[in-house]
Amino acid sequence: TNTGQTIQQVETQIETATTNLANTNSKIESYNKIRARISDLDTSVEWAAEVCNDMNDIIDAYESVKLQMRKNNIELINAYTNEVFDNLYSSESYHRVLLSKDYSLRLVRNNGDTVSPTLSSGGEAAILNIAVRAGVYRTIIEQNQTSESGLPQFILDEPTTFLDSSHVKELERVIDGVEDWNVNQVVVVSHDDTLIDSADHEYRVRKDSTTDRSICEKKSF
Repeated sequence: TNTGQTIQQVETQIETATTNLANTNSKIESYNKIRARISDLDTSVEWAAEVCNDMNDIIDAYESVKLQMRKNNIELINAYTNEVFDNLYSSESYHRVLLSKDYSLRLVRNNGDTVSPTLSSGGEAAILNIAVRAGVYRTIIEQNQTSESGLPQFILDEPTTFLDSSHVKELERVIDGVEDWNVNQVVVVSHDDTLIDSADHEYRVRKDSTTDRSICEKKSF
């Protein structure tokens, strides 16, 4: 009997040891997986740090280039913007546009005071919009004088909004001037037939009432 009890105790101990060994092996396996995961994360952290450093270098380079471009081009943008502004604007309220180094826009009165463009009328805002866009575009042209193929299209979307008939005629002259800047094409989107009628090519878009679809019709002059 004592021998039987001893054997049973030993078997119990063996079973317990086997269970403990299995648990220990499972913990070791989990630990190894955690170590592998930590290693992967460490690698990811190193990669992310390298990417972050590269991005910081790119940002620093961008800021440097931006500052240099701002320094080099701000005078050109101001000059070309005011050239178009003078051609379009005939009121006595403002005599020029001022584009600051931080690219903020101000309108300059005859007495030298500056005001925000938000205080201008709808027509003045439209003229300012056209002038600034043309000024920036012409500055880009100055940076690409060696381009034989010309620059991409210069697009004006509803440029006659808030403009009276006299300003629309002046706008036609500005567009003619833009065409001499080695621009491939000037695209004007407008409901104003006065401006559209002077185009080399005309596309009219209308809605087909039967299909509820838009139809584009080309008209060449």
